[in-house]
Amino acid sequence: MQTVRFNLHHSTGYGDTVFVCGDAAPIGAWKANDALELKYHDGVWSQEVAIDTSKAVEYKYFIRRASGEFEWQSGLNYRLIAIPTGKRELHMHDEWPLAPTLSDTISKTATFHDAIIRSDVAVAPEAVVAPKDGETVINFSIYAPWVEHNHALFICGGHPALGDWSPANALRCGVKDGIHSASIVVDAGISTPIAYKCFLGEPGKPVRWEAGENRATAASPVVDAEIPLVIPEPEEVIGSVSARVPVSVGAATYRHSFRYGFEVRPRVMGTVVPVFSLRSRKSLGVGEFLDMKPMINFIAQAKGNVLQILPVNDTMIHFSHRWSSYPYSTLSVFALHPLYARVDDEKSVGKIPAAIRAKIDAFKKEQIKSPIADYEKVLPAKLKFLREIYDVKRKDKSLPDLDAFLEDNEYWLPDYAVFKYLADKNKSCDFYKWPEHSEFTPAVHKLFKDPTAGPEVYFHVWCQYILCQQFAEVSKYASVKRVAIKGDIPIGVDPHSCDVWRYKELFNIDTRTGAPPDMFSASGQCWGFPTYNWDAMAKDGFKWWAARLGLMAKFFKAYRIDHVLGFFRIWRLPDTAVSGIPGFFFPSRPIHLNELKARGIHNIDRLVEPFLPERFVYEVFEAYYEDREVANEHARACIGRYLTLKETKAGTRYFKFKPEFANEQAIADDKPIPKGVSLEEEVEHRNSMMPYFRLLNNVCLYRSPFQPEWEFFPRFGMKLTYDDGSERSDLPMLASWRYLDAREQTILQDICDNYFYRDHNDIFTKEAHKKLPSILNAANMLICGEDLGLLAPCVTPVMKHYSMLGLRVQRFPPPDPSGAMKDFAHCNEFGWDNVATPGTHDMPTLRSWWRIVPNAKEEGVREAFWNDFLREGWESTRPKELDPAKVHKIIDQMLWCPAMLAMFQIQDLMALDERTVYPGCPEDENINSPENPRHYWRYRMHMDVEDLLKEKNLIKMLAGKVEASGRGRIY
Repeated sequence: MQTVRFNLHHSTGYGDTVFVCGDAAPIGAWKANDALELKYHDGVWSQEVAIDTSKAVEYKYFIRRASGEFEWQSGLNYRLIAIPTGKRELHMHDEWPLAPTLSDTISKTATFHDAIIRSDVAVAPEAVVAPKDGETVINFSIYAPWVEHNHALFICGGHPALGDWSPANALRCGVKDGIHSASIVVDAGISTPIAYKCFLGEPGKPVRWEAGENRATAASPVVDAEIPLVIPEPEEVIGSVSARVPVSVGAATYRHSFRYGFEVRPRVMGTVVPVFSLRSRKSLGVGEFLDMKPMINFIAQAKGNVLQILPVNDTMIHFSHRWSSYPYSTLSVFALHPLYARVDDEKSVGKIPAAIRAKIDAFKKEQIKSPIADYEKVLPAKLKFLREIYDVKRKDKSLPDLDAFLEDNEYWLPDYAVFKYLADKNKSCDFYKWPEHSEFTPAVHKLFKDPTAGPEVYFHVWCQYILCQQFAEVSKYASVKRVAIKGDIPIGVDPHSCDVWRYKELFNIDTRTGAPPDMFSASGQCWGFPTYNWDAMAKDGFKWWAARLGLMAKFFKAYRIDHVLGFFRIWRLPDTAVSGIPGFFFPSRPIHLNELKARGIHNIDRLVEPFLPERFVYEVFEAYYEDREVANEHARACIGRYLTLKETKAGTRYFKFKPEFANEQAIADDKPIPKGVSLEEEVEHRNSMMPYFRLLNNVCLYRSPFQPEWEFFPRFGMKLTYDDGSERSDLPMLASWRYLDAREQTILQDICDNYFYRDHNDIFTKEAHKKLPSILNAANMLICGEDLGLLAPCVTPVMKHYSMLGLRVQRFPPPDPSGAMKDFAHCNEFGWDNVATPGTHDMPTLRSWWRIVPNAKEEGVREAFWNDFLREGWESTRPKELDPAKVHKIIDQMLWCPAMLAMFQIQDLMALDERTVYPGCPEDENINSPENPRHYWRYRMHMDVEDLLKEKNLIKMLAGKVEASGRGRIY
């Protein structure tokens, strides 16, 4: 047992009492009722107690307020730093920690702790030594989460061991997990406190002194004692005298936080580029994981700290067809895409036969100048090379220990490898049509031992082994360069994915996920993913999500949650949907039949069935085709093929859809994409179906799939006019709305506004709190939510609660406090807890946006943007092209804004310099076209990353901008 004195330096309110409670019995064994009560004197709460310190002891303080409420200290438990002191006392001097801020939370993420502020000079704390007789050990334990990578924490003070106030001789601390500690040994006879102060910097070079007054060690407490009176010659005790003497202290620990004097809010810069878009001399036609290394070098030299990529999971639902280039439609949320493997990397692959290497080199030479990332050509070639190498290594028994790799990834890899084998065997991922194993059972794992199937199954294990080796190498390299790799989590999985096959109970397979109409797509978006069965996921504590994020944490230091709104509510569509129009929020409160009737709405069938007066049918096609004769021809064809006469009133004919064409998928199936068409023709064909979908969705209400006779959901934008993506914006108002009387219009508009904008804050908040904690705690990465779209008022506060960064896009601003929409955002209004960007991969690049053939509204937006942000006094008209000088201005606005992360597409950064700007049509640099669900993702940088690294003017200029804006430094 050792006498321990707890000292809490903290002032409290009148009537408050402080206790210490921990895992030792004398301090309550974590039972608040048995905690040790402290006594207050002169600003310090203290008490001593005998504790067995042979085992680690953790503790916390709490305050019992005068009201009876308990308030525990925030943050991690304190740990008793036990030092053998014999019979002498052990003193703990602690501060009451301040409530953790967002800055504290962010500092602990792998993004900063393991990458951006990863120390170059940190040393481990030295072991605390036991004091000798006549000595006292003073141990310092200082919490300082934000320290520059080349700095350390020093203690400087009025004692030789602390440098006698000379920074050159100050005591340097070791560090672990943000706690900086060091010890000194002093003469036990020192009775006066030792003044000291901390600074951050290099030896002898303070950069940031701690704010506030000097600190000081405490004078030893005194106790009443009887001092014997002794005659020296002969030595004889002749009596005693009462006196107050100092307690013999063997060791004292001083624990406090470094006072920065302000809330540290680091700001950094980063680059966004899909891996497939990287071009290098070593890759085979598309970017590969190892191509990220030179891109990381570029970012580091430009004083950046983040490389953001798009999802890199296996998406081969359609095998090597261009539809599988869509990185957000995953075959597996765990497996990496073989597209990103460097097949001739002998470090991970092993020795490659000369004949195979010759074929690889020939293909590389063929693809090196390809202007696009040709998924359809490159993927089959890579898989062929990988299989040839695998066959050789299997034959000569030089494969790595794949069983050990399987065991390390047992949650997902065995299922994935078997699924891939079965998909190849059946030439389809549509497992519902497989003659065998259409339902997962553990028995499928016997295929690993099958003499015929086994080698094929192991091939997919081997591919994942190579991919993990190469990606892990890149991740480690990035951390050394203090660049955090930021990943991307798609909101859904493909309905024919391995995840749905293996965990079907976790998905609602008869539904689809999407987004209502917005600036990205006038018809909304149907992504084709089944919605999540969150109740089923919650039963095992969201194990699937935890495994997913745990695997990501091996490669990434931060991640973006695609469509984070899906954790609050999802835009749920029927599995027959093709567009994003016929959806509703889930979960949400439907409109009950009784409510409609109570408000005077009785003709329900009129509101839920497409209302199709003949004139409206022609109007819809006239809005899509400029040539009126062509429009009328399509309208007549639509009436003849898809509609039937419902009734004639007052000389007007009204139509309805034939039963066999009662949903969007039925119409799409009747109008299949012709084989062999070009990408442009495919897009045009899909767009040609929009008038039919508009007619089909010409309703005011949809029946609920749960209680179709009693519950309804309003059609999003039942009275609005939508732009079809072309220069026309004169689509006719929905006839179903237009033909109602004013009273009914007012009632339905109020119902619609309540449903979409006012009624569900409580439901959405509850849903988010149910899902997010278990998921976000699965990995220690910085979390960035893509919170664009129709935001409920609860979204931003909940994201702040979980320390999630929001996304702020200059061309897609959130509504102002009054709810009014703005044309563009002012970057100086972005909060620190955000990611700022001029545009995302779903938007045109800056130069492309500037050139888009606009409708009147977009022309006005760009003109206003030009006048507000870019125009010089002598310039009279907006130029047709966005030159580097104007790109500089936009980049500067982002760099100087308060947001924590300023992220830029690589295309926009290369547009800063005439030497690196893409010389072709700017539209070629666009990554995605959200209005086209079958977009071919094939953007490829026009420069090799090796050549980009040689562009010293661009790098120097960008680094100067970053430094001037204050990004890339902590204080």
